[in-house]
Amino acid sequence: MRANGASDSVCDAKRRLLSVNGDPFVFADWERLVFLHFVIAPELLRPHVPQPFELELHEASAVVSVVAVTIAALPAEWALVEQLSAPAHRAPTIPESSHLR
Repeated sequence: MRANGASDSVCDAKRRLLSVNGDPFVFADWERLVFLHFVIAPELLRPHVPQPFELELHEASAVVSVVAVTIAALPAEWALVEQLSAPAHRAPTIPESSHLR
């Protein structure tokens, strides 16, 4: 474990990524991840998948995945993305004294 809390394997992965020519798309820390997968009948999902996309089935079933993640240490140029994806408890609110009556 490094002094900044990063594991040696994370630091090694970052070093390998930076050794490739060209800039990485973005560096950010992913925290508190949850992946939820739901098996659903393909005929229920197909009407909601626009053309030209096709369903990829697993054992004759479709799978819908929902991913929730907190992204930390996002570079400054991604500030708008960070603001738009802020959880409700961090989103700006209207002070109660300004509510219309």
